[in-house]
Amino acid sequence: MKLRSLLTLVTAAVLSAGCVDTIVDPNEKMEDRNIVLKVFSYFENELLSSDSLYTIGQAEVKFTDVRFLYSGYTFVSTSGDTVHADTTVTLHAFGTNEAYLAKMPAGAYNGSHFFTLGVDTNNAKIAPGQFPEDHPLRDGVLYRGAGKGYNHMYFTGVMRKTGDTLAPTKPFTLVVATPALNTQFERKMGFSIGGNRPCNINVVLNIDRLLQGIDPWQTPIIESDPTKPGDFAEAVKIKQNLVPAFVIQI
Repeated sequence: MKLRSLLTLVTAAVLSAGCVDTIVDPNEKMEDRNIVLKVFSYFENELLSSDSLYTIGQAEVKFTDVRFLYSGYTFVSTSGDTVHADTTVTLHAFGTNEAYLAKMPAGAYNGSHFFTLGVDTNNAKIAPGQFPEDHPLRDGVLYRGAGKGYNHMYFTGVMRKTGDTLAPTKPFTLVVATPALNTQFERKMGFSIGGNRPCNINVVLNIDRLLQGIDPWQTPIIESDPTKPGDFAEAVKIKQNLVPAFVIQI
């Protein structure tokens, strides 16, 4: 699908939702958080897909897992008062376009949302097994080990050298982590919450821009290890690409 106006995509999503079977799985957790990050992930104007090959540096890659962790949601009114703060950790995973940031009471609001791509220091100290079963950090996939916290940008997949005709088989893992590489975003807006009506913050995430300057063929593993200057410099490149790649829609 070519990149088009976000309004068209959101409208299509709403219309298609009306055709979904209304039977609810009794084992499915009902989501009550109503501040929702709607993320539309692209690579060079095409919706990101696990079935496609993408050129990054000297590699043609196929993504098998992409995850982003958010935390530290705060809403500040135009008068300067902190109306709501939430320490919930939120996962945005490959194959979905919704990340539930927080739950706010019904009402009319005008002010700024703040949220961080990264994990706050309190959650960073907790081991996966100490989280509840339904917590996004429970499975330990993003855990860096005791005292090291969690990865907050995570890409895995397989690749081949550009020009090769064989199926991609060489693995790669690219991660961005540590509080030094957290990024806080702000979105000013007026909105109302009531009934089943959430507040959606719409984002276009350009993965090609985010990974610009990275060459998985030459550096198949990026660990964000502060003790390895070369490795950490590669993670910093991704962090520096984030702001132009993560576009909050007006």
